[in-house]
Amino acid sequence: MITRRTLLLSVPLLASARVSYAATAPLPAAYAGSKYVASEKAPSEIEIADEKEPGERLIVSGKVATVGRSPLAGVSLYIFHADAAGHYATKGADVDTNARLAGALRTAKDGTFSYSTIRPGQYKGNPATIKVVVTPKVYIPQMRELWFWDDPIIEERVEKNQPEVPKSYPPGVVTIVPAIRNVQKIIRSVQNIVIEHT
Repeated sequence: MITRRTLLLSVPLLASARVSYAATAPLPAAYAGSKYVASEKAPSEIEIADEKEPGERLIVSGKVATVGRSPLAGVSLYIFHADAAGHYATKGADVDTNARLAGALRTAKDGTFSYSTIRPGQYKGNPATIKVVVTPKVYIPQMRELWFWDDPIIEERVEKNQPEVPKSYPPGVVTIVPAIRNVQKIIRSVQNIVIEHT
């Protein structure tokens, strides 16, 4: 019997490059401060977690572009997530606004970006999540999230024929990618972000 889970897991390579379309909700106020905006001279490639950080190595790359596929240069991306044990912080409040693992970059002239880190753990019963505050120069700031298809929470939703992303999430916010490992056992994922003028 062919189920939705069978179809999803049978084409992981085709699904490795995912597109996160325009979010339809404004950026939550908690992430609207200058803390979440990269400096003007920020690089397009950064390291968030070095080799000493426990966890499975992960490299995420992608491109930010308009709906018409025009690349957007200089877009600020502030990336943050929990550690491998599912904790955002070891000091102070263990919440995402106090994330220990975080970094900021700006897209290159061709709209591309890349960052290396570790795969986060689940936080308080939610799928492992990498959050990205996207701040373009001429578009409204937006929140995006990166999830993984092999997360047990998502797999359970698929098995129960439930939506992978709850309806409480605005459309376009979450991108789900497969955890594809290379010969060095490093996960490489692609997230292309499409921004619509609003």
